[in-house]
Amino acid sequence: MNSSPVLVYIVEESPEQRMLLRDIVEPAGFRARTFVSSEEFLGVYHRLSPGIILLDLRLPGMSGTSLVEELARRGCWWPIIILTAHPSADEVERVRKAGATNVLQKPIKGSGILDTLESARSELTGSHRKSDSPIKGRFAMLTPGERSVLDGLRDGLRTREIAANCAVSERTVTARIEHMLKKTGAKSRKHLLQLSVNARMPMKPPP
Repeated sequence: MNSSPVLVYIVEESPEQRMLLRDIVEPAGFRARTFVSSEEFLGVYHRLSPGIILLDLRLPGMSGTSLVEELARRGCWWPIIILTAHPSADEVERVRKAGATNVLQKPIKGSGILDTLESARSELTGSHRKSDSPIKGRFAMLTPGERSVLDGLRDGLRTREIAANCAVSERTVTARIEHMLKKTGAKSRKHLLQLSVNARMPMKPPP
């Protein structure tokens, strides 16, 4: 039995739907936190504890589909459950490729969501057990300069933007990334981001 409730992040524009989802998940032993847009969620993502994401595809500004793809680019491994009334085949394919766990069709059915949340809880806690000291030990070998580059990657910055932030050349940024891949055993930048989240590497707070 978990010592504290698993977090469920509800990203949904409609106040009624947010309240309905909260009323479904919290009595079942989860702890809900709600967001009205992708931008609001991304603004605090780096400070959030691992949890399950309940995401509506139809959002103002950045769409839910684009949010899933951006989270994948940042190495997010948390279970993502999509909620949508009229999913297109293209959207479903995109979110599944980006790592969405399930796609559920509205109107919301409490029993269906709870069954899916229970599976996601098992996936989340299983991932926690796997992210132990061996991976943390690899990241402990990173230099301060490499950690600064890693922070930039996890913020979704381009090589030239990271170079400007770190006051080094783009060639130096590329070299530091190559060193991090070797030290951590990552096969790519995306894999490096995934491992950094599994290792629970802290991110610098925004200025």
